[in-house]
Amino acid sequence: MESWPADLDLGIKGNVHDDTVKFDDAELLGGSMDTKLSKICVWYDDFVYGIQTIYETSNNGIIVSPKRMGAEAMPCQLKYEEVHLNRDENIVAIKGSHGEIIDHVIFITSQGRNIRFGLSDGGDLFDFKIPGGVCVAALKGGFGGHLHNIGCSTTPLVQPLQYQYTYDGKQRVEYKISAGKTHKDTKIYNDIEFLKSTEGQHRIRSIKVFYNDEFVHGLEVNYIENETEIKTKGVGNQWSSSIGQATKIVLDPDEWITNIYGSFDNICNFLVFETTDGRIEEFGNEAKACNFYFEIPDGEVISGLSFGIGGHLHNLTAYYGKEPKIFKFYNQPQPSLGFSMLKSATDSVGPTHKDTTPFNDWRKLDINDLTTRLKKVTVFYDKDKIIYGFKLKWNINDEDEIEGEKHIGSEFFGWLSNGDKSSFKLKRGQYITKVYGKVDRQVKKLGFGLNTGEIYEYGGEEGKDFDLCIPPGHAVGALTGGKNGHLHNIQAWYGKIYAVPKKIPKVYYFPNAERWPNESFIGNTHSDTTKFRDKDINFNASTYRIDTIKVFYTDRIKGLQIIYEIDGKYYCGTKFKASFDYNEEEMQATMINLSYDEFIIGVRGKVSTIITSLTFKTSNGREFTCGGHEGDNVQLLVPAGECVGIIEGGKNGDIHNIKISTGPIPKIMTTMN
Repeated sequence: MESWPADLDLGIKGNVHDDTVKFDDAELLGGSMDTKLSKICVWYDDFVYGIQTIYETSNNGIIVSPKRMGAEAMPCQLKYEEVHLNRDENIVAIKGSHGEIIDHVIFITSQGRNIRFGLSDGGDLFDFKIPGGVCVAALKGGFGGHLHNIGCSTTPLVQPLQYQYTYDGKQRVEYKISAGKTHKDTKIYNDIEFLKSTEGQHRIRSIKVFYNDEFVHGLEVNYIENETEIKTKGVGNQWSSSIGQATKIVLDPDEWITNIYGSFDNICNFLVFETTDGRIEEFGNEAKACNFYFEIPDGEVISGLSFGIGGHLHNLTAYYGKEPKIFKFYNQPQPSLGFSMLKSATDSVGPTHKDTTPFNDWRKLDINDLTTRLKKVTVFYDKDKIIYGFKLKWNINDEDEIEGEKHIGSEFFGWLSNGDKSSFKLKRGQYITKVYGKVDRQVKKLGFGLNTGEIYEYGGEEGKDFDLCIPPGHAVGALTGGKNGHLHNIQAWYGKIYAVPKKIPKVYYFPNAERWPNESFIGNTHSDTTKFRDKDINFNASTYRIDTIKVFYTDRIKGLQIIYEIDGKYYCGTKFKASFDYNEEEMQATMINLSYDEFIIGVRGKVSTIITSLTFKTSNGREFTCGGHEGDNVQLLVPAGECVGIIEGGKNGDIHNIKISTGPIPKIMTTMN
């Protein structure tokens, strides 16, 4: 794991006393940058007394710091607050005031929240100058009777994962309706199995109709699934471009076919398509009376077609299902300083002669730009002999392009023909991580290795081997060198690879008014039982999920708290705790922290007159058991293929019962590769 560079440690603000106990969460995290600050707990009144932090790890674990608070502090007499940071929310500024101790501290988040602890305005003001593009990664400081000082280390802002839950692609083509006939010479064109396997992300991009004034002869249906195209084409042998027409209907991403009608006798005479945008497209013999209508129910649309072809269009089947809605991923922050690909250089390899002319593209590039990525490399060479030079193209912020100069030796241009030229392109997330070859008085061979495994080699096999030695975890951002008749020397400029999510601008999903239709119950209901269930949570939202289950227990279950996530924001449910309460400090608490693609698929427990034990099983195979050993074993029903969406129950002095609501485990579409 990468550790924090020294220049990302911003030090501390405040004072250090003889009794100051220093702490640094960076040490707690083992120097790992692969974590996220997710929660801050603070004890305060006029001044700040103590602080505790919780971090999430990339493998869905949590790291909880000790309470940084002096023994003489009285927590029961202090204000206590917990701040949960949303999935894509980070601390981007810390300021406050201090004298001998911290009077107050304010955390400012990337979502514009100003969160203050401490009521005093005395002391000297402080403000950590956190650079743009970075955020707080770990807190540090010192405490005694109060919080004496505070500081932080920073890390580049991550590109937050965005997700959307969708459902089985079969729902898109669940029903079908047909018209026409099948003859001896009919050939069927059908992509239904492909459509069922698309996780609901395909759409009809275009339909091309082949026809004349009397008949419809064929169709070409073009589907697209996450930028991958599938084409089905069938045209009857009675059609030709000299006597017929071909017209393409192009559909917008949110435009769907709602009806198809027309006329089939033995073959198709007339065909009409209607779309959700109100378009009507007609083909064939418009004088024919319509004898079929695909009347698709409201709220459903056609998402697939199959058809039979002979000399003409013989039959047509439409597959339809729920109309998808579009979820658009929002713009994501760019990587920060420290991830420029243009600031570090390898040693130059190859000789410099009297006639060597150095070259670079620096006048076109901004070495401080954090979004510059190589997009294309073109190499000029003689096969099996020598390298003349190269040309580079960059992508800036995934939008703009910059063309480098053609750095080519003069010997490339011959009297009768030029040398060879080859190019390769780098897709989003692809990087050059190895540059190597052979060199003598000129560069004889040039090779490139990509992080995705591809190898590109040019030139001959003479000369001495070289490797520019790009450090692990880094990639090439630019190449420079020297040339005259040929390429004399070469140098690579590089930077740390930033894990770029796959650029998916949108996904299709299906709204569901009742995501959790099934219920299961264990326990007892007594005369004093009070029901509990979180309010004001949209359990049916398409991005809703259970993020964390916190269970309080001794030898029996004493309470539950659920944290939910909807559209990237966290919502803390109520702490539902039994009234025969121990001090929370004396109870045990287990936090079941779930990732966006992990769901509760099993719940069992032990029951007497109360709930004494609960065990939760996740779709990733993890199990968590909380509580005691007395009582009868019971199992809540979670049907195969379903997960828990709602947890509620009844309580009084203890937890009396638990009820869960379950529904289908959703498919997950994210911005990640």
